[in-house]
Amino acid sequence: MQWIYQKWRQGRAKLPVLLSMLLIVAGFSGLLMQSEGPLAGLEWRAYDAWQRLHGELPGSEQVVIVTIDEQSLVELGHWPWDRRRLAQVVERLSAAGARLILFDILFPEATPGDQEFATAIAESGRVILPLAFHFDRKSEPLWEPALLNAAYWRIERSEYFAQAAPITASGLLPPTLTLLEAALSLGSVQIFPDQDGVLRWEPLVIGYETELYPSAALIGAARYLGYSMDDVVLVAGEGVRLGEQRFLPTDPWGRTLIPYYGGNRTFTYLSVADLLAGRLDPALLEGRLVLVGATALGLYDLVVTPHSAALPGVEKHATMISAILEGRTREPLPDALNLLLLLLVGLLYTLTALLLRARGAFISGLLLMGMVGVIGYVGLLYGVAIQTVHTLAMLLTAFVVVTTVKYLLEERQAGAIRSLFSSYVTARVVEALIRDPSSAKLGGSRKQVTVLFSDIRGFTAFSERHSPEEVVTRLNEYLEEMTDAVFHFEGTLDKYIGDAIMAFWGAPLAQANQAELAVECGLMMLQRLEQLNRRWQHARVPIPPLEIGIGINSGEVLVGNIGAEGKKMEYTVIGDPVNLASRTEGLNKEFGCRLLITHYTLEQLPPERLANYQVTEYGEVAVKGREHLVRFYGIERREREEHEPELW
Repeated sequence: MQWIYQKWRQGRAKLPVLLSMLLIVAGFSGLLMQSEGPLAGLEWRAYDAWQRLHGELPGSEQVVIVTIDEQSLVELGHWPWDRRRLAQVVERLSAAGARLILFDILFPEATPGDQEFATAIAESGRVILPLAFHFDRKSEPLWEPALLNAAYWRIERSEYFAQAAPITASGLLPPTLTLLEAALSLGSVQIFPDQDGVLRWEPLVIGYETELYPSAALIGAARYLGYSMDDVVLVAGEGVRLGEQRFLPTDPWGRTLIPYYGGNRTFTYLSVADLLAGRLDPALLEGRLVLVGATALGLYDLVVTPHSAALPGVEKHATMISAILEGRTREPLPDALNLLLLLLVGLLYTLTALLLRARGAFISGLLLMGMVGVIGYVGLLYGVAIQTVHTLAMLLTAFVVVTTVKYLLEERQAGAIRSLFSSYVTARVVEALIRDPSSAKLGGSRKQVTVLFSDIRGFTAFSERHSPEEVVTRLNEYLEEMTDAVFHFEGTLDKYIGDAIMAFWGAPLAQANQAELAVECGLMMLQRLEQLNRRWQHARVPIPPLEIGIGINSGEVLVGNIGAEGKKMEYTVIGDPVNLASRTEGLNKEFGCRLLITHYTLEQLPPERLANYQVTEYGEVAVKGREHLVRFYGIERREREEHEPELW
């Protein structure tokens, strides 16, 4: 938690986090207003996509569709038929052993043959007839006992309807009175496509007058399973309970999602013509729930589903019945859990925006979007419709905005780091600082460093004997070689002080071997000076060789930007160890050596590396400004044996 707090304290992290939180709030608002929001349609299109991705499944073998198809019209004549023919259909199905017969054909008007049809229905004792409702005009109430007996007998939590009333009709289109009295039961075949025309919901309850009626699919499945109307219990706002074993969840308005098995003909289709001609094997019908409906072009009601643009309505009823029989019903995830999912995903992404850089936030955003998609798909496998679009939309927006902002902020920070450090350290160190800016606390921090000072002996006299142009030329050559040596050993070039050079190790990046790097740099500087002197001796106008002194000391200093902000700033080190390094360089003349280090630096050199050096102890010296004596050591390269490799 402390690390997270420190990240928050860094200004560069606050803006992406605040943006992310703002987008979470926007996502919450959109999900709360989902019924009217622009993403509501996309939410259900995503649900359709998950269903199609799930693939097609075979419908229940217990459900069979006997259809009035084109073949039936050719052999038996144009529709509508005399209802005596439908009586024959009932008789043949009953004789074949069908356990239940459900008609998806409306019979609102009396026609010849009604009595024979009613007699066949009554003698069969297993026929369910459909109810249709009006929602745009009112009809005269019908108080027939058979109709009232088809409504829910038992209702729990009925007081819930005061706050969320079920779908309520203003008119009724029942079968004729003769057929109504003969049927085993009645059920609604009303369909309610969504605004995009796709049928996704099955209303398990429709209100009319003072009664609530179940759907034909629900009552068909209940009767097939052996339940009476007394076993079908409507739990207002929650679902329908069948007996003690089965519960069908619904939304607050009594609707349940239709779990489609696939496209057209996922169930067994049999022709009425084959049934009446005796061409069907009775085994195909025995013990089955048989739906009778039309599939011939021009006769049947077409419904649009996630899998099909023209599914016969009778197959929709078969789908719902099969789902109830097999326990495949689906329910939408409660709004509170959808909001919780959005909140958790949003907070998780906010955390990544706080802790990770732009690239990490980019990758985490992609992973989180994939995770939300997987959650939506897995939820569907377990019968739960999870609203993922609002979460994905929030996440995608946050992903684009936050990643862009973080990228721009990091680019600006990288530019500042390059501007500040490119003249001090190597390009590799600069890139390391850009990858981890926290490794260089620009405001100032205490660090253990090793400081090197070098100075040319007698440079003032050299300047007096040569022209300014020649002095500048030689000085630039010298400084270039010495600077290359500092960068070769990953040092930080602090400044040029005339002909003197100040460099240090251990900042901005920590270096465990900083003392060794500084010593090796000093030795390389001496070697390169020898090479420069040889080159100058062979120049057109030879110049006398230059001599330098190098002093090295280690200790804890303050590292950071020093100067007037907005005017001139320098990244440098300040502290007593820096002063001691400068005085160490000056003591080279007194001891007659070229590279002098303090015992503070010597203590940091690994013992196994000391074998590479010839170390000369010069004893303890009282240094101005220090209470304690300081021990100094001269360092030279030990003569290398022929078989030993060069160090650089």
